[in-house]
Amino acid sequence: MDVVIQGRTVKLLSNLFDRKTQNVSIVKTEPQKKLLHPSSVGSPLPRSSPEKQGISSECLYGFINELYHNGNIFPHCVMIVKNGHVISECAYAPYSLDRMHVTHSLCKSITGIAVCMLIDDGLISLDDGIGRYFDEFSSPLNILRPVKTTVRRLLTMSSGVIFNELGVVTDTEWIKSFLESGIRPSGDEFNYNSMNTFMLSALVHQVTGKTLEEFLSQRLFEPLGITDWLWEKAPDGNCKGGWGLYMHLEDLAKIGYLIMQKGVWQGKRLLSEDIVRQMTSVQISTPNSIGDYDYGFQTWVGRSGSDAENSFLFNGMLGQNIVCFPDKDLIVACFAGNSSMFQQNDFFSVVNRTFGKNFIPPVFLPENSDGLKKLRTSEKSFASTEHLSVKKGIGKLFSFFGGFTKNSSVPLIPVEWQILNGIKFSFSPEYTSSVGVLPLMLQTVQNNFTDGLTGVLFDVSEKDLKITFFEGIHSHIIEPGIGQYNHSSFEMYGETYSIASKAVFTSDEDDRPVLKLDIAFTETANVRKIKIFLDGNRLFFKFAETPGIDFVLEGIESTVGDIRSNKIIDMIFSRADTDFLLYKLRSVFEPEFVGKENKNE
Repeated sequence: MDVVIQGRTVKLLSNLFDRKTQNVSIVKTEPQKKLLHPSSVGSPLPRSSPEKQGISSECLYGFINELYHNGNIFPHCVMIVKNGHVISECAYAPYSLDRMHVTHSLCKSITGIAVCMLIDDGLISLDDGIGRYFDEFSSPLNILRPVKTTVRRLLTMSSGVIFNELGVVTDTEWIKSFLESGIRPSGDEFNYNSMNTFMLSALVHQVTGKTLEEFLSQRLFEPLGITDWLWEKAPDGNCKGGWGLYMHLEDLAKIGYLIMQKGVWQGKRLLSEDIVRQMTSVQISTPNSIGDYDYGFQTWVGRSGSDAENSFLFNGMLGQNIVCFPDKDLIVACFAGNSSMFQQNDFFSVVNRTFGKNFIPPVFLPENSDGLKKLRTSEKSFASTEHLSVKKGIGKLFSFFGGFTKNSSVPLIPVEWQILNGIKFSFSPEYTSSVGVLPLMLQTVQNNFTDGLTGVLFDVSEKDLKITFFEGIHSHIIEPGIGQYNHSSFEMYGETYSIASKAVFTSDEDDRPVLKLDIAFTETANVRKIKIFLDGNRLFFKFAETPGIDFVLEGIESTVGDIRSNKIIDMIFSRADTDFLLYKLRSVFEPEFVGKENKNE
C-alpha cells in the first residue's frame, strides 16, 4: 500500500509543479467548507477589568501591541482569560472575534479529550491494540503492521506509521491505508503524524457508534455552551479529527479552561483528574527544533527548564494557539496567520516572557482607570480598518492619489487605471492553468484545486473598483476597498469563504503604475497577494501568498523527508537539486505572467 500511496504522491506533486496541468486533484471529495456567518458565542465567559484579576492593564496593553508590531506573528485575534474571566480581547482588522476561524492541528487536543473520556468510561484502555476495534478492516497485510499499535501510541504520536498527511489528498480509504501502511524502524519515538489523530477520531466512532462530532456535542460542547462549529469530514464520514475544525476563539479558550480546572466545568466533572493529569504531563520527548514543548496526550507540555515550563498548549500550524498556565489560572488564546509549523514563532517568546515562569501576578491591584481606558482604546483601534491601513500605508500613497477630495475621505483612483474600465485582459494557459485566486496552500488543504485563470475584467470609476477574475467555469468578482478592507465572500466549486480585500495604488522604482491587491481569507490563515503592473496595453501580474514558500519547504521536509535526498522529490525532478526545487516552488507559489488586452471583447 505504501508503494501505491507514494506513487500517487509523486503524481500529485508532479501536477502541482507542472504549471500546464489543470485541476491537479488525485481523488474527488465532496465540498464541505460553507460560509460561516458572524455569530455570538453561546454562554460567554464573564468579563472583568484586568486589575480585578491581578494583572495590570498596562501589561496587557504592551502585550497586544507587541503582538501586532512584531512583524513575524501576524495575529488575527487574541484573548486573555484570568481566573475564568476575559480581561482582554482584541481582533486585528480585517479579522473579527465574532467569526469562526480554522484551528488546524489545535483541534487534535479536542480529539484527545474525547479519547480520554472513553478511557474514563472504561470503554478502552491506553495499551489496547487498535486492531481489536477495526476487525472489518483486517487483511493479511495487517500482520505485524499498525494494527498492532496501541491507543497510547496514537495519543503520543509514536505509532511510527508511514501513511501521513500527503496520503489524505491521494487516497479515500484512510483507515485501510493506515492499517496496511509500513512502520518506521524507530516507531516508538515521537513522529508527528495527523493520521494518528484521525485514527483516534475513527476509534471514537467504532467504540460508541457516534462520530467524534456527535460524541463531543453531547459530552463536551453542550456542557460548555458551545453552539457553533464546523468540523470537516473524511471521505468515509468520520471527522478528520486532527484538522478541519472551525470554532470561535472564546469557545476554544473555554475548552482550555476546562482542562486547566482538571476536568471540572461549573461544578460538574467532565473528565477525571487523573486522565487530565496524564494528558497534560510529558509522555514523550520531542525534538528541540520543534520548540520548548514536549508531548502529552495530543497536547503539548512545556519542557522543564524552558521558558514554557509549567504550561500546556493546544497548538495548530500557522499560529492557532491556546496557551494555558495552570499555576497562574491564566490562558492566552490566539488565531494568527504566520509561517510556523509548530512553536518556532515569536509568539511563544512574547507570551512566555510576558506571562511565563518569571511572571508572578500580584494578589491585589488597585483599579487603574487611565490604564484600562488606554487598553480598551487600543483594542478597539486594532479592530478598525483605518488603523490597519494607516500603519501599513504606502509612502507614495497620498501623493500618488493627489491627496483626498474636499468632499470625501475616499481617495480617487488614478486616471491611468480608470481608463481600463470595461477592458478585459486574457492570459496564456501555458502560464496560468494552475494559478487561481484561492491560495495554492488552501487549495491543497481543501483538495479544491483551480482550473486556472483565463482572464480579468476591470470595472473602474473614480472611487470604486471591481475586478472580475475568470477561472475555469467560475467568474470571481472582487470589490476591494480603496486603502482599506471591504468584506465579501468567495465561492469555488461548492466551497465558500469569507474574504476581506483591499486595493492600494502606488508605483514601482521605474514609476510604473502598480495596483497592490490583498485578499485575506478571514476564516483561515491564508492571504492571496496580487501585484498588477500597468505597461501600455499589457498588464504584468505577480501572484504570491502567505504563508508562502518557506512554510511549504518546511512542510515537505516534515512529510516526505530531506528535500535534497528524498526519493519522491527525486522522482519528480530529473535531479534532486535544491536550487532547482526552489525555482519550481517559486514558479508555482509566486507565478508571474502577462495579461494582454482582448480587443475582441
